[in-house]
Amino acid sequence: MRSYFFALAITVATAVPTVARSQRLVGTVTDSVHHSPLSDATVVATAVNSASDSVFHTTRTDAKGRFALDSLRAGRYSISVEHAFTDSIGLDVPSRIVAIAGNGTTNTALALPSVTTLIRTLCPAALKDTTLGVLLGVVRKSDGSAAAGGRVVLSWNELAADKATLTIHREERTASATTDSLGVYRACGVPTGVTLLVQAQLGSQQSGVISEQIGEAGVLVRDLALGSEGATAAGAGIADSGSATGTAGQGVLTGSVIGARGESIVAAHVNLVGTERSTSVDAAGAFRFGGLPTGTQGFEVVALGYLPRRFRAEITRDTRAGEVRLDKAVVVLDSVRVTARRKYDVRAYPEFESRARRGGIGRFVTEELIEQQHPFVLSDMLRTISGINVRVEPNGAPVLDCNRSVSTLIGSMKKADTPHGWSIAEDSGDSPWKVYIDGLFDRGADVNRLLPEAVHGVEIYHRNEAPAMYPSGVCGVVLIWSK
Repeated sequence: MRSYFFALAITVATAVPTVARSQRLVGTVTDSVHHSPLSDATVVATAVNSASDSVFHTTRTDAKGRFALDSLRAGRYSISVEHAFTDSIGLDVPSRIVAIAGNGTTNTALALPSVTTLIRTLCPAALKDTTLGVLLGVVRKSDGSAAAGGRVVLSWNELAADKATLTIHREERTASATTDSLGVYRACGVPTGVTLLVQAQLGSQQSGVISEQIGEAGVLVRDLALGSEGATAAGAGIADSGSATGTAGQGVLTGSVIGARGESIVAAHVNLVGTERSTSVDAAGAFRFGGLPTGTQGFEVVALGYLPRRFRAEITRDTRAGEVRLDKAVVVLDSVRVTARRKYDVRAYPEFESRARRGGIGRFVTEELIEQQHPFVLSDMLRTISGINVRVEPNGAPVLDCNRSVSTLIGSMKKADTPHGWSIAEDSGDSPWKVYIDGLFDRGADVNRLLPEAVHGVEIYHRNEAPAMYPSGVCGVVLIWSK
């Protein structure tokens, strides 16, 4: 497998006179694409003068991107980083030189290239038009091998004006990208801030239809896994997946559905997005969804009296979703279709309307804007707001983070009293944004509790900008108002 090395932004403590004893190099590596530490990366240190140190030093980063290299000697070393992600995006950037101090330990902070560097390399057109971005990643077959020669199809809606009638209507746009020999695809010039429907295909194999959105950074990395089963029908894809009954496969998804207080919801159904297939939970609120097509799939959980919940999963023969939490909603009649347009009543949302009309401090997401962009989940909408970064935990849960001042593609950096002036911000495990739903504090800071179509508006305030009745987190406050 070919390897690529990232340019490393390195700051080294002031050197002291060289001594002939073992030195140590410690530091962190951050990923500028995913906004988190770069774990399981290989850090390599090679002495510039092989006569002073002929040993090939190597180590791997831990879950927080930290590493340590021992048994070095004072002098100049070439430091490089290898990672599977460098292969996937195809960047070939030379390593850098760092001087190892003779005081026992040298501290370094290593970071992958900035978003601008990635866009300049992967999608130069996006530098001239900030409304465009790039979607990239790796498509893999069911056995984990690269899906070379596959196709990633994208679809989205745009507003267009008819010059003859002066009317505005929606037009569906489509694009596609072909994977290279490593299964890597790059879709350049894709609009940012809109909901994209994405599906990977290779011959008769395909993934599910997944909803994504490229944020203001202009770069989104999304890996896709193909199912081992054939397509639902010849040529089946994004355009007609909504009516598909779904292909039977060997995938299994298990989990449970609970309410806000931990109670089991026995009337819930789990639907496979893009098909008519679903399963029900048992008397204990647990479900087992068998016969699923494998690969990346989307799901929606619905129950009478609760707001629906959406999530994604890479389906195998034993995929566990854990607990899916639903929030209470106004009870509605089941199996009745009502078509109407809600009469807008400003009195129902006095706080939101008064502040939105005044403008000024804060960012406001209106119901109309949500309808226009049609996000899959609310976090897809929030990731487009300046100052907010949405990172995804290993369990798939979205967590709001800061994205101000100095930031990297994985994680954030803060001012610190260190020789180089910057240090990686430690993850406290709590969301740095405080989230309030209809004025009540949400301790879990779960911005996806409500589906986008159930939200009337959202207010975003940075630290020290929020209304006095809403205590702020480290980054700020997010106020969500339901319909």
